[in-house]
Amino acid sequence: MSDIINHKTISNIEFEVLTDEGFRSFEGLIIGENSKKLRIEFSNSSSLRCTPEQKIFLSADKTIYAKDLQVDDKVFGDLKVISIHRYEDVEKVYDLLEVEDNHRYYANDILVHQCLLIDECAFIEPESILEDFWRSVFPTLSRSKKSKVLIASTPNGTGNLFHKLYEGSEKGENGFVSEKVPWYDIPGRDEKWKQEQLAALGSVESFLQEYEVQFLSVGDSAINDALFYELSQKCVDPLVVLDDGNYKIYENPDSTRIYVAGVDISEGVGIDASVIQIFDITDPRHIKQVAVYHNRQIPPLEFTNKLHTILKNWGSPLALIERNNCGAQVVDRLAFDIGYEKVVSYGAKIAGRNRPQMGMIAHTNTKQKGVSNMRHFVNDMKVVEFKDIETLKEVKEFVRYPNGTWKAKGGFHDDRVMAAMYALFILDKEITERYLEILEVDDYGKPCSVAPMDFGVSLFENPTSIYTDFEVVGDNNTFMTPIVFGMGGSDVPAEMSMLEQEGWSILG
Repeated sequence: MSDIINHKTISNIEFEVLTDEGFRSFEGLIIGENSKKLRIEFSNSSSLRCTPEQKIFLSADKTIYAKDLQVDDKVFGDLKVISIHRYEDVEKVYDLLEVEDNHRYYANDILVHQCLLIDECAFIEPESILEDFWRSVFPTLSRSKKSKVLIASTPNGTGNLFHKLYEGSEKGENGFVSEKVPWYDIPGRDEKWKQEQLAALGSVESFLQEYEVQFLSVGDSAINDALFYELSQKCVDPLVVLDDGNYKIYENPDSTRIYVAGVDISEGVGIDASVIQIFDITDPRHIKQVAVYHNRQIPPLEFTNKLHTILKNWGSPLALIERNNCGAQVVDRLAFDIGYEKVVSYGAKIAGRNRPQMGMIAHTNTKQKGVSNMRHFVNDMKVVEFKDIETLKEVKEFVRYPNGTWKAKGGFHDDRVMAAMYALFILDKEITERYLEILEVDDYGKPCSVAPMDFGVSLFENPTSIYTDFEVVGDNNTFMTPIVFGMGGSDVPAEMSMLEQEGWSILG
């Protein structure tokens, strides 16, 4: 049975597509849905995102399914496969119908076979389709002295075809005449309208792109050098370091505060890390990072126990945990086997899941929204105080790629920043209103004052000791339980009562 659903076709009588035998006509474009994808990198710096069943030419008369390719294989044009990455998301898949004569065409410079079955649809980035169409139609347009082209769009990053044409028109290089129409040139739009749109978009950056016609650079860091320097001045050495240096604590838990946790999970094989970020969101106008756990070697099963212990350290806060891949077993075991009741659920409906699932369903749409939310608090409002310099460094190397997605630069990791993004995502209004009481929102519709939705029962439960089951790493790499010397008399019971309230117990 095909994995493609909800497909549709668009007919074509105007455009041609480039093949290995020159430009050829084709009957149309097919658009469908297929969650299974591959991203294949080639030696000419090209990449192809496609379904596993997409046929790729090895030679002029021989094809291979993309799923059967191996690293170092060579495809048509003597191009070597450099890397293959398998993933799932909900982005649309595209392919061309009935390419004239040879049923093949170039997609991102890779020669592929048009789909014969619907589940063979190539996943081609829309930008590459646009460039292919432009290359095919421009020779026809240039032959006519009377032909005119009108291209209208909002900006969507830099480096794409629309940006290149616009920049060329500004410099007088390509014969196009440019014109901007910002929001304030439209009758009936005023400052009140602007604030409403800012609230709806939830991001100053999105408003600048959509309504002030600004091309926002791709490849830029999530924070610029000036903001990195400003934030780095507030990074400090941890108050306590536990678990062989994996668990860093910057403030002691406080029962009067509201904490949230963001969790990113890895396989524990020494490459990516499993990370827990704890943030204090008591006042969303001054958010503080108070603890971070980072471990590349811990397997998911063991990490579940560690996660539960750390969450208890912080009074069992709301936790947004990525459930993709090996994260599912951590989320389900924490929620159902251990009985942790404060796992935040989000994204199942957006991802097209048939039933609700615990945890965070991470895919293109939810990640984009999460990054936008994080940048609102970090970049636009400047209300997040990072204590951990390693987290801040990851934020600095977290960049936007030409296709609009955000991830770490090549050679860097983004596990800490993804966990931080999940923690801050709990302050997205759609999530916040389900778990907390929103007392006030800012001009962008984001919560700026919250309270526990507990009907008098504290959100913060009695924490376990942060030292339980952990080895402290300090200047002397040792930790000793403190000895309290009472003053004698009636003060002794009061001192003992105070210690018991803080989690201490009498042994022997």
